[in-house]
Amino acid sequence: MSGTSQRLATRIRTKHRMNLAAIFKDSNYKIAQFTPQEIDTLEKSIFIKQTKSGNVAYI
Repeated sequence: MSGTSQRLATRIRTKHRMNLAAIFKDSNYKIAQFTPQEIDTLEKSIFIKQTKSGNVAYI
């Protein structure tokens, strides 16, 4: 895969991935509690489930 294709694929995967900062936005938790590796692992495990009241993030 060329460098441009890899960057595009990464951008697409990242665009559709929920991040912890968005989840913690209105909570007592802070992103600083986690190492970069922990953040990456957690963000990769997040999935979105559609419910009657809207989309909900699950880990």
